[in-house]
Amino acid sequence: MRQRALAPYLVGRQPQLAELGEYLAQARSGAGSVVMLAGEAGVGKTRLLRELRQRLADDKSVTFL
Repeated sequence: MRQRALAPYLVGRQPQLAELGEYLAQARSGAGSVVMLAGEAGVGKTRLLRELRQRLADDKSVTFL
């Protein structure tokens, strides 16, 4: 089985990551919403969510249930 290597830095998805961060900030302030992430296979949806999750894990003010 092949292992996929992840680049240590997210490349070319900063605008999308920033937008997800804006939705997170809104949720923190009490304004909930739903975000759907869609795209063709292989465009980096999972990688984007992994990066967001890692940044949230690094943020000590965020708690996961």
